[in-house]
Amino acid sequence: MSTFAKLLSLLTALALSSTAPATQPADVQLRQWITQLRDDDPQVRDSACQSLMGLSRQDLPALRQAALALRPLWPNQLSALRDIVRQLYLAPQPPGPDDPPSPGFLGIFWPLGPAVSPQGLMVGRRIPGFVAYRMLRSGDVIVKILDQPDLPLTQPGQFTHAVQSRHAGRILPLAVLRSGRIIHLFIVLDPLPPGLGLDVENWMGARDKEADEYWNAHFAALEPGSAASQP
Repeated sequence: MSTFAKLLSLLTALALSSTAPATQPADVQLRQWITQLRDDDPQVRDSACQSLMGLSRQDLPALRQAALALRPLWPNQLSALRDIVRQLYLAPQPPGPDDPPSPGFLGIFWPLGPAVSPQGLMVGRRIPGFVAYRMLRSGDVIVKILDQPDLPLTQPGQFTHAVQSRHAGRILPLAVLRSGRIIHLFIVLDPLPPGLGLDVENWMGARDKEADEYWNAHFAALEPGSAASQP
């Protein structure tokens, strides 16, 4: 077994073991991450967003309390927090040890037009709730699947087939071109959603509506002008 294969096997084992419930982050940590969403340094903001999107749906009440304690929030904080809440609320449950295997799912909505750049596949829209929304950026170029380096990424269908040939909970190692440099991402795949059919737009719209209703019911007090927005 190659060194890379051993590393990937170890990372996969760690990913599978991480499906156990995690300890809820302390309120002080949540407040720090929320505060960093308005930092002048874009890397600090991105890191904080990544950390918050790594929470679970069960953490949403604690996130709400931490955000309420920091009112009033800046517009960029509020915008980022709404994306984070949408991501956590819509995220699927990770596969359990007794669940039947499910094809892997990344959560990229490929455009009707060409998605291919000279370097690889360009990421367009990402579906909130799935791992691509957290780990990838619109405009990223997927250059290579690291453990399938000879697979040509010239059509979205080729890439989708490679993703779905792996089970949910497994790792998809990618080389990605972002902002002019190559980065390596080791992405734990979500399960393929059972409700996903040919009418993707309506399916996404229904999910977005549900997430908006959750935000309005539980987080609207954060918004300026809300009757409950004052500390």
